[in-house]
Amino acid sequence: MSLCMVHIEAVPRYLFEWGRSMEPNTNIMLRDLGYLTHSALRASLGDLAPQPFEVFPQANGQKLKILGYTESSLEDLQNNLAFLAEPLLLKTFIADHLYIKVLPAQWPEGKTFGFRVRCCPIVRKRDNENKIIEKDAFLAACERYNHEKLNREDVYVKWLFEQFARLGGADLVEARVKGFRLIELRRRSKSYLNKIEYRPEVVFEGLVRVKQSKAFSSLLKRGIGRHRAFGFGALFLRST
Repeated sequence: MSLCMVHIEAVPRYLFEWGRSMEPNTNIMLRDLGYLTHSALRASLGDLAPQPFEVFPQANGQKLKILGYTESSLEDLQNNLAFLAEPLLLKTFIADHLYIKVLPAQWPEGKTFGFRVRCCPIVRKRDNENKIIEKDAFLAACERYNHEKLNREDVYVKWLFEQFARLGGADLVEARVKGFRLIELRRRSKSYLNKIEYRPEVVFEGLVRVKQSKAFSSLLKRGIGRHRAFGFGALFLRST
């Protein structure tokens, strides 16, 4: 199956009701929409759940729009929803409001597209106990340059250029930060039932040029940065 973009509509009321039923003693899901959506999609679609994806709340608050990437057909997604989803999740994700767009098998090399991507710009490093930890890319840069005054947006844009250079398939022509905030991420771990982590959420916009068609498809399929299973990293193309 070719790479596809999938559009899934969700009803927030039932999504949060399901989250409360799954985590009656903690707020691990209810405080992190990306984690909650990830968990509900996996429970409803199994390994066919889209990744990466992003959740877009709608203006009236009555629906959520989920856009992501998958290699599954509409029929396979609807079948898994019918086979796997419990009744409350069938009300959350409505099969008739699930749409698929097959993406081109060949991307025009050299063509420039506009883009939008929501990222979690972090770097991984080892702490004093030699454990791998995640750190905000801006804070890591401040430490590296001995706390000299740095521009947060410049650091994040540099991080994004490095991601594209490492992944291949496309050249990042230009990028700018359209939105930034620190958010809570809720995670399970071996040591904590409800571990709280604070991470940067950055929305980038800019221009990207296709370098190699097959590798560009792989880039869309993979996504940018970390936490791609939880609503980060989905690259969406726009007109220039």
